[in-house]
Amino acid sequence: MKEFSKTLKTGPIDYWMSFSNEVKENTLACSVPAPNMVVPSAPSVKKEKGNKPMCYDCDDCYDDDCCSTDTVTEKKTQYLKGRAYRVRDNKQTELRTKFSMDADLAPQTPEEIVERITEGRFTLLEKDKRPYYASAFNNIIWRDPKVPADPVGYEAAVKELEKEYQKIMDTIMIAEAADALKAVQDFEAS
Repeated sequence: MKEFSKTLKTGPIDYWMSFSNEVKENTLACSVPAPNMVVPSAPSVKKEKGNKPMCYDCDDCYDDDCCSTDTVTEKKTQYLKGRAYRVRDNKQTELRTKFSMDADLAPQTPEEIVERITEGRFTLLEKDKRPYYASAFNNIIWRDPKVPADPVGYEAAVKELEKEYQKIMDTIMIAEAADALKAVQDFEAS
């Protein structure tokens, strides 16, 4: 304990340096296995006639000599899942706008600030939610109070969107790629 207080007084960096040196001194370095230790080796893989190697280095390879049918199907499935995710994300952004969930963009010039304040197109954070370290401008929400947010309507709409999205994901995972693509396109158009 005496050494700890001595190193602590010199500063935290000195303490951690002395601690790491102590660990190095008290640790056995095992770079070479003990003579009686059995080191497992990787099993040898025999190439059988007719086996095709996996394709790791091509992203869009649909060549039968390179990729298996499973890999092509996986790529189609991943593509459709990504596309459905982006469609859902875009729809959710539209819902945030529809239900006024996000504040307006902050004014960019001093003239815009004066205009917004004189027109009353701002709200203030509630006193108990104001950070103590913030400037006065950090307590202003640039939202028109005449257009309030509707979190209840937004949550209900998101639940419906999630149900629809789950149906699309089920279709992608179970159906053929052409049927899944049609479902994603219908989801996008709805």
